[in-house]
Amino acid sequence: MTLSANTLATELKALSLYDTEAAAITAWAGAFGTYFQGAQSNAVVIVSGSIAVAETAMIGAATGLATGAGTALQAGITAFWGALVPAIAWPTTTVITPPGLLAGMGAALDAVFASNMAGALDKNTCMTNIANIIHANVQGGTATWPLPIGPAVIT
Repeated sequence: MTLSANTLATELKALSLYDTEAAAITAWAGAFGTYFQGAQSNAVVIVSGSIAVAETAMIGAATGLATGAGTALQAGITAFWGALVPAIAWPTTTVITPPGLLAGMGAALDAVFASNMAGALDKNTCMTNIANIIHANVQGGTATWPLPIGPAVIT
């Protein structure tokens, strides 16, 4: 298994409307966590138990989702990556390096949100568009394995 935009899109399409921002953030973090269950490095799937801490970090960092969704999701997903503990996520790894594209994800998300709204698109199409942007921007992270392997891309 690897990270799949289709998996993320399916999770996002299942989200409901929420009464509070906190509930929405928790739901988005859960959707991203489910998506990340497929992450692999060096052909080894991430240990699923390592995801809960990362989801909690995402929840804490994604404040402002209701007013600045792109920025909030970028902050939350960046925190998610930062909370992954190498030796727990992929035993024997020493470092997890987030993808460089995370830095521009907020602007890319804001653009897709605006495009979705301008096109008056249905929920499924909107969530697929959002999933595609998130997926594209979380590519390129690495986990560092003992030599002779060294850094291996997280897919």
